[in-house]
Amino acid sequence: MPGGEAVEGERVPASTSDLAVDLRLIGRLVEGTEPAVIVTDLDGRITYWNAGAERLLGWPAEKVLHQSVEVISAASADSLTSEQIHRGLTRQASYTAEFALQVGEREPVPVLVTTSPILDDRGRATGTVAVLVDISDRVAAERDARLRATQMTAVAAVGELAIAHTSLVALLDSALRQAVQALDADVGTVFLVEDHDLRMAASVGLPSRLAGSHRVPFGDRSLAGYTLERDDPTVVEDLASETRFVPPPTLLDAGVVSGATAVMRVGGRGEGVIGVYSRRRRSFDADDLNVLRSIANVLAHAMERDRAHQHLSRIAITDELTGLPNRVLFLDRLEHALANLDPGSVVGVLYGDLDGFKHVNDALGHAAGDELLRAAATRLLDGVREGDTVARFGGDEFAVLCEGVADPQEAAQIAQALAAAVASEPWQVEGHEVNASISLGVVVSDGTDDAATLLRDADAAMYRAKSAGPGRVELFDEDLRGTVLSRLERTNELVAAIAEEQLVVHYQPEVAIRGTEVWAEALVRWAHPTRGLLPPSEFIDLAEETGLIVPLGQQVLVTAAEQLARWRAMGSDEAPSAVSVNVSARQLTEGDLVGLVADLTASLQLPAWSLWLELTETAILRDLDQAIATLTELKGLGVGVAIDDFGTGYSSLAYARKFPVDAFKIDRSFIAGMTDDPRDEGIVRATVSLAHSFGILSIAEGVEEPAQMEGLRRLGCDYAQGYLLCRPGPPEVIEAWVRTHRPSGR
Repeated sequence: MPGGEAVEGERVPASTSDLAVDLRLIGRLVEGTEPAVIVTDLDGRITYWNAGAERLLGWPAEKVLHQSVEVISAASADSLTSEQIHRGLTRQASYTAEFALQVGEREPVPVLVTTSPILDDRGRATGTVAVLVDISDRVAAERDARLRATQMTAVAAVGELAIAHTSLVALLDSALRQAVQALDADVGTVFLVEDHDLRMAASVGLPSRLAGSHRVPFGDRSLAGYTLERDDPTVVEDLASETRFVPPPTLLDAGVVSGATAVMRVGGRGEGVIGVYSRRRRSFDADDLNVLRSIANVLAHAMERDRAHQHLSRIAITDELTGLPNRVLFLDRLEHALANLDPGSVVGVLYGDLDGFKHVNDALGHAAGDELLRAAATRLLDGVREGDTVARFGGDEFAVLCEGVADPQEAAQIAQALAAAVASEPWQVEGHEVNASISLGVVVSDGTDDAATLLRDADAAMYRAKSAGPGRVELFDEDLRGTVLSRLERTNELVAAIAEEQLVVHYQPEVAIRGTEVWAEALVRWAHPTRGLLPPSEFIDLAEETGLIVPLGQQVLVTAAEQLARWRAMGSDEAPSAVSVNVSARQLTEGDLVGLVADLTASLQLPAWSLWLELTETAILRDLDQAIATLTELKGLGVGVAIDDFGTGYSSLAYARKFPVDAFKIDRSFIAGMTDDPRDEGIVRATVSLAHSFGILSIAEGVEEPAQMEGLRRLGCDYAQGYLLCRPGPPEVIEAWVRTHRPSGR
């Protein structure tokens, strides 16, 4: 229709001829505009149909003019939509609605319909004008916005799941369902990298049996492998026609057409692939890939956290050096075995200690000791039955759990076979050939004993085996049970003795051979309530084994320091001017020995040099690095340090040179033989000479004869201690001895 004439202010006439004129005016206004404009008369017949209507509905004007509006309402297969169209074009009233218009086989088109009545100058309706606007772009934008919001919500939900879930498997399953829903997909998979391939860890829309068991290869032989190799998201338009990789049969069988995959990177490495797939052909755009990548990143962080948790859990139940179960895991398995014991069978527990390990560790160093322990673990693993548990409890102690054992004799036979396997051939350690064996204690239970009791009994049997010689096996029996119970009773008594301060300290003078100085060594005794005064030989070994040596040693050190403070207040003519206290190996590594000594010397106002600590070579070599570090700190405080029983341990001159000490105490065994055996005299002479060459003192223990004292004076030894001078006694006895026997200095 021609246009260009202004029509503002004209009204719709009532006559038919005037209505035709009016339609021409409407045509001039709307022809060439985008919306579809349709006019109907009072009978619902179409009187006007513009080019926009032709484009929107696909029918030319000549086909629909003078037709009933029913031809339009019939354009929708949806009965509700059909009714809306009919009402809008026939009601002669203002009306606005949105609905999907479908014509023929075309995709439904969302439209906005606005209708208004055409009125004459008296306000009477003469027809209806309807404007239909294609709102596809707006609806698509709103749908995309809703989808993006849903996707972002899904990513946030996955993040919350990652925080809340303790199970990685459950998290992967829940997160994958969120991803499939957010990306309007039908199928989903998560593959995790394992040693030689990728394993499906979770799936949606696939047979449940696949998750956890289905595996695919690396590289282009699978979609997941291809994505991992590229380390970049992969978009699939038509899976069946793919040539970049071998289309996965599991996805083809599920009817998958399109899809997208993304890599889960853990610690900079691709450790998994997440994928979502559609059964209809569609394109996954950049926004879809960003969502998938975000979910992949959340899962990657969760996997990294899970691995850290697993590592910590593994450390908690695994021996770091050998990779074997530790005491915690062994006890758990033992308790489980006892609770699920088959009728007629017993559980066997083997407790072992490597013979000769200490010598290897002391002579060749900790690296060699560690290598020996790892090798021993391997031989034990190779020697046990399938299903048995081998554990390391620390140090050179191992335990073996044997389930389904018929009787004690079978358990003992298993132990004999293990002992033979361990000692079957020499060990190659740090380039040295080493012979080592294992002593094993064996105990069995029918389920009536608890795990702690079995370990205690197996430990007791092991100690009896060790005392009988290397490589021995001993079966726990009733005689040994009495020994164990007695040891437990003595341990409890010793705990009470420490708590109730039944321990007393006696002293023995250390006298300058060519001077007037008198020192004293503190020697602990146990004032047992029923057995009287017990010497150290009755309880020190027990204290060492049980760890009670640490509180016991601290108590002795405090008592001796307090006594030294009282003696120094009396003066050197009345009492010793310095005191030495024995320190165990465990005190060097457990508790705060340096802090305690610093507190005592400060609080009691003791000159640091007046307090001495004595350690054996064996104690120092038990953990050489730690011992040297602790001794260096003690030296920094100014206290004296002496090596007790020098010459009886495993130390070489190279080690002795490293010790930050102030004196060597020559063992009594060499002093006893020095007047009769030239070799013992030679050892004493060499020790005195070595001490002086290091610029430190030499102190002889166990001097009991005048000839020994004369020999020590001739060899240049600095101090002497022994029954010849004074037996150990309480403080008042030592004070009396000092007043009457102080050396003249000759």
